[in-house]
Amino acid sequence: MFLTILTTIIVLGVLIFIHELGHFLAAKWAGVKVEKFAIGFGPLIKKLSYKRGDTEYSLRPIPFGGFVKMLGEDIVEDKNCEYSKEFKEKSFCCKPIYKRSIIAVAGVFFNVLLAFFLFTALYAVGTPAVVDDTSAGSVAILEIQKESPAEIAGLQVGDKIVGVSSGEIYYDAETVSGVQEFISKHKGQEIKIDYLRGETTDFVLVVPDPLVGIYMNKIGIVKMPAHKAVWEAGKDTVFWVYAITKMFVDLFIDIFKGGNMASQVAGPVGIFSIVGNVAQSGFAYLISFTAFLSINLAILNMLPLPVLDGGRLLFFVIEKIKGSPVRKKTLDLSMSISGFILILLMLIVTFNDIAKILF
Repeated sequence: MFLTILTTIIVLGVLIFIHELGHFLAAKWAGVKVEKFAIGFGPLIKKLSYKRGDTEYSLRPIPFGGFVKMLGEDIVEDKNCEYSKEFKEKSFCCKPIYKRSIIAVAGVFFNVLLAFFLFTALYAVGTPAVVDDTSAGSVAILEIQKESPAEIAGLQVGDKIVGVSSGEIYYDAETVSGVQEFISKHKGQEIKIDYLRGETTDFVLVVPDPLVGIYMNKIGIVKMPAHKAVWEAGKDTVFWVYAITKMFVDLFIDIFKGGNMASQVAGPVGIFSIVGNVAQSGFAYLISFTAFLSINLAILNMLPLPVLDGGRLLFFVIEKIKGSPVRKKTLDLSMSISGFILILLMLIVTFNDIAKILF
């Protein structure tokens, strides 16, 4: 449990750090003074903070977020930026719209970039992938049918089948076709399935009726040369950006239609549970899941809600069209409403997470 908590905090911490680093570096590039760089929310802990130059760096007690505080970022209505020369040179509000927009989306860009680098590293060093039966690897469970003998026995997605036996007959699980043939020959009989979950070996007893209810494939380590690793990582990144964006669009359409797709979305508690399971499957799977989460965080932050990066970008577009910033009262009201909606959604998702774990 402690290791799972620590792993989850590290994974989320890396994603948050990279996101805020994007905002920080873009602000520095634009000549904006960064007053605070924080990982986490909550009160400032002096022993976990220090100041260097103009910026106070800190770690805060609530690990589900972070922020970059820039000079003048809360000032929105002074169209002519009538301040002192020093303030105008270093404040966020006095920078041209294109620079403010780059700062706003830099965190999202860095999260996508992180995913690309993680995918590249996996392909270059070697990543688990589906291979043919003649290649070296393990027979792994990729899907389990609901209410099947396999699910009832306690098998899980990701388990690696070591061997299958019935009575004195034993088959070392070298190929998917071999395991399938063994199960087919012994339908209606009790079969012992030896499996590896993480570093733990165990077994279950099932009776095919007539199938066990698992979808298997051969998983081996695929290693690529650098140029091909970069290409495949780029394709994976583009695919997941598209897939997750589509998922968010479908989610909101489903919510307005009164569907139940929202109940399948995982929040912090759900992510904690998933990270624990993924970490047991191996380091490569954890890195791959981290890349997926990083893209997820990027797309989430591009939603057009004022409390998110996408909402801030939307206000810059409106400012460009109308020729003046959005009124502060309008901005504050929209921030409050969108913040309330976001918190409400988080509470609903967290409730669903806990319900899934308990029931």
